[in-house]
Amino acid sequence: MEEKLRQKTKTLTQYFAGFLVSMTGFAGGSVLTWTSPGLLHITKSQEDQPIKPLGKSPGFLVSTFEEALIGAMPMLGALIFAIPSGKCVNRFGRKPMLTFINSFYFLNYLLIAYASNAAMVIIGRFCGGLALGANGVVVPMYIAEIAEPHLKGTLGSFFSLCITIGIFYTNLIGIYTDWFWLAFWIDAVIFIITIATLFLPESPRYLIIKEKISKARKALMFYRGTEEVVAKELISMQKQLSETEDCVGFKELFTRKCYRKRLIASGGVLIYQQFCGINILAFYFLPLVEASGKVIGLATVVIFINVLNTILAIGISLIIHKQKRKNCLLLSGLMMFVGIIGTGAFFNFQDENVNFPGLFLFPLLSGILVIGGFTIGLAPISWMLLIELFTPEIRAIASGFAVVSCWTSGLVVTFTAPYFFYFLGRTYTFYFYGLINIMGILFIWFFVPETKLSSNDAINTQSEA
Repeated sequence: MEEKLRQKTKTLTQYFAGFLVSMTGFAGGSVLTWTSPGLLHITKSQEDQPIKPLGKSPGFLVSTFEEALIGAMPMLGALIFAIPSGKCVNRFGRKPMLTFINSFYFLNYLLIAYASNAAMVIIGRFCGGLALGANGVVVPMYIAEIAEPHLKGTLGSFFSLCITIGIFYTNLIGIYTDWFWLAFWIDAVIFIITIATLFLPESPRYLIIKEKISKARKALMFYRGTEEVVAKELISMQKQLSETEDCVGFKELFTRKCYRKRLIASGGVLIYQQFCGINILAFYFLPLVEASGKVIGLATVVIFINVLNTILAIGISLIIHKQKRKNCLLLSGLMMFVGIIGTGAFFNFQDENVNFPGLFLFPLLSGILVIGGFTIGLAPISWMLLIELFTPEIRAIASGFAVVSCWTSGLVVTFTAPYFFYFLGRTYTFYFYGLINIMGILFIWFFVPETKLSSNDAINTQSEA
């Protein structure tokens, strides 16, 4: 019976809406990677950069401290607003928060485009950070509330895919445009996304909570397409809401074992996502690319790695619904361990003046392993767990805490990276992060439950064990 009802539903609108709201992640990806092409225009060491900035620069340079602030502001903004955004999304609704997110992303690049000093860039980046903090909470929640159970995995992977598209787009545009047009063309996409999301209906679950049953029915009709399915699902949602708490507080989240174990699993994976070494690789990305680019060509390597990353992200989004989440995470960790250790070995060979045929491919292959491993596992599934692990009554507040753990870890990695490289050197810094990948693999093995098409009751049983 359930299978027959599934066949009658309208899945195209669910795919469309899931991808559209996930495209806020496009802006998030651009914010995270903007410093790579953007800072080339305003740092004092432009002549030392392996890739020279094109076109007109804004006419000012930044100090080392200002450069650090520009890099850190998105994560700081995300930290500040991640938990409050969970409260806001329950009070004001999912759609208004999506509009807020897109508007602040747009404001970020508007301030950067017309910046006349470092302060405007810093403020813009902070606005982007506020949007980034809300993004990781609101998008998984909206998708969880509009998608049928068998589609949640695929639609949940769209967020990571769109972050990847944003990174690719920003790096590609950054190679061929100047300061102003880089911000302009990113904002052009954000503007289109903002207008398009205005035409989506509000979350049916939120409308039922606010006792707007007729609007909830219309929203379900948009996503399901048949009156028979809508009637049954509407009754089911109302019954579920009447049997569960409206919203769990901070105390219950940490004192009830099933909630606490879910939070540890999701937060731990997001922390591992930041400490896996992907950010450390980004820190040394240009020197690594330059090492391979001496033979292959620098721009070619940059484009190749970004295209490969995007293709892998698209591929995993198409097959993720068939794969066990835990297996993907374990494979992801193993690939990144090998890639990070391989990068450390490359720097070790350089330091020891060891050379052999094909050594120039070492950083490229190691980078592919790290980026590929991250893309097939930690990147999409870390965000999918917010959908699949958290039940509706804890999703807003628990997602806020999980996202805070993510961006806190990102901030720590960003600020400690220079000190690691200074005190440990390049080789042992990468070896250290290789060790963290082993710890991450063990954490996934022992603490993360399988969520592929698992019912909440089944996950509860695992969490209570």
